[in-house]
Amino acid sequence: IAAAAALTGTVLAGCGTGSALTAGVTPPASPSATSAAKPAETNAPVEPQTAAAAKAVAETYFGLYAAGQYAAVYPLIAPAARRDIRERVWVGIHNRCRPTTATLSYKVTHPILVGTTAVVTVGYAGAAASIGSEQITFTYVNGKWYYLPSDLSIYRHHNLAQAVAAAKADNVC
Repeated sequence: IAAAAALTGTVLAGCGTGSALTAGVTPPASPSATSAAKPAETNAPVEPQTAAAAKAVAETYFGLYAAGQYAAVYPLIAPAARRDIRERVWVGIHNRCRPTTATLSYKVTHPILVGTTAVVTVGYAGAAASIGSEQITFTYVNGKWYYLPSDLSIYRHHNLAQAVAAAKADNVC
């Protein structure tokens, strides 16, 4: 139950485990590679509006997250959600809510596309796969796919200390 809560916390609130990478979920090799993850400033499509492209972005997102590269993950959050999540709070809460136990890997599967919304299944890989999985939403905005958090309550209008306290109160940290 505690492990399933950690997955839910990681996926829904963005606080929880920092994990090892799964096969095929690799973070950028250099800081210049992370700049490609920044949101598009133009309306020109950068990524195709396909289930495969959404899955690829989800793999990038969870690969960076598993590697503890929370600042690199931040630009992959939907622009509307970033208005409620300050980058300093995002990075800080994820650094503070790291587990003290062994790291886990993520596996992204089953992309389903409906218009500008894609839902992927995310779970732990390897021995922890039996813990379960969650459906995670990505949204297509201005030619790019972005992670769409389902619950912003621990971030909205909070400084870092308040966000960590809210995450702990919700048992996601």
